[in-house]
Amino acid sequence: MEKTILLLEKRGCDFFLDSKDKDDQELFAISDLQNYRLFFRGIQCKKNLTRGEEKSSLLLGDLQRCYLDRTGKKWKKDYGLYLDLQFDNSKGSWRPLDLEKQILDKKYIYHSEDVIKAFNDFSKYKINKIIITDNVYNEIEKQYGYREKEILENCKRTTEVMNTKDHHVIKFYDLKNNYFLYDLKTNAIVG
Repeated sequence: MEKTILLLEKRGCDFFLDSKDKDDQELFAISDLQNYRLFFRGIQCKKNLTRGEEKSSLLLGDLQRCYLDRTGKKWKKDYGLYLDLQFDNSKGSWRPLDLEKQILDKKYIYHSEDVIKAFNDFSKYKINKIIITDNVYNEIEKQYGYREKEILENCKRTTEVMNTKDHHVIKFYDLKNNYFLYDLKTNAIVG
């Protein structure tokens, strides 16, 4: 059975595991996301959050928030989830700032569990799992033909179809439910 996933691609630096910087050590201690900035393509939002059929892209990363505690004397810091969501259609592109603010206000942290919760707040499809990759979109673009290019550019959902010792196959769907299959282990379009 297919499971809806977030296929996140590294766009920033991996966490500095040997860093002596206190901020790096704190972030590494709370986050399992491995990388400072992650990119995602293809989410379909719930109806009340969209302007019709559109494609989307997203950059997410850590957000360090500092604030005074209740006494007003001591600075506290937490590592929030930052979303930069962009929608595109034939009329142009825009960012849903109200949605980004709602997510910031919920004080999600930069951890896979909270990323899934945040996405499930606004995604039409329930996210089950996160997969973090290096350079997957560029690998697909090296191989794709016109059909795959159109599907990827208009992606609304990504699912996991198979995960075995030899193959890890995911499926990209566009707005019209056309799809193609890609194997993460062999780095090949397989259907």
